[in-house]
Order: sequence, then C-alpha cells, then structure tokens
Amino acid sequence: CDYLSKLKLKWAQQMLAKPQYNIDEIALVLGYSDSTHFSRQFKRWTGLSPKKYR
Repeated sequence: CDYLSKLKLKWAQQMLAKPQYNIDEIALVLGYSDSTHFSRQFKRWTGLSPKKYR
C-alpha cells in the first residue's frame, strides 16, 4: 500500500508539472472519484495543495 502511494505521488507530481493536465484529469488518471479527494490526499503527502504545488 505504501508503495502504491509513493507511485501515485510521483505520478501526480509529474502530471502537475505539465500545464496541459488539469486537476480533475489527474485525479481520474490516478483512480480518485473526484478532485476533492485527490487534493486532500495530495496535501497529506506533501503539505501543499495541488494548485500550490504547481
């Protein structure tokens, strides 16, 4: 489970670095039902919201 979380975080960071992907698309690609859930999880991982990280 920890391994999957690390993979998702790495993938999210790579996608956030590319402006052509919006937060909703990233959330869907990573398997989250909505961007709110993804944003909360990303903030747990990094201490930053996806928008602030970007």
